Amino acid sequence: MRTHPQEILAGDLRKFDVLFISIHKYGSAENTGPMRYMVTASLALFRILLWIAIAGATFWILRPTRGRPDGNLLHLTGAIFIAVIAACVLPYMLGFAYTRHVSILIYPSVLMCCRMLAEQKLALGNPRSCLRRLELRRRAEPGRRREGVERGGA
Repeated sequence: MRTHPQEILAGDLRKFDVLFISIHKYGSAENTGPMRYMVTASLALFRILLWIAIAGATFWILRPTRGRPDGNLLHLTGAIFIAVIAACVLPYMLGFAYTRHVSILIYPSVLMCCRMLAEQKLALGNPRSCLRRLELRRRAEPGRRREGVERGGA
């Protein structure tokens, strides 16, 4: 490590690329024809889901709870997901990395994205209830309505 630091860094960057960025399959037989395009598309979709899940988990860890009763649960969920990512990736960052090593993270990434969608749905509520709240808010502001009616009637 001390004798060849540039080669070590280049190797670590390649491992990071294989595990987190690349949409090409490493470490097994190359596919040809239509199967190659399907594998590339599926790897691209997985990488997108993985990075969305990592970003969402990081956001949940860093965001203030603002008195939300489920704030600590969101912190814990994000921390558990990041710990799963670290536990799965760290051995391969220290050793060697192939695409199949990171494929184990497909299910946790999809589950984390589903959890983020569920949280967003809970935060926004039912679209009908949102429209109902807007309608009630408009009715609660009678001064604004009267001015418009008086102007229109004049």
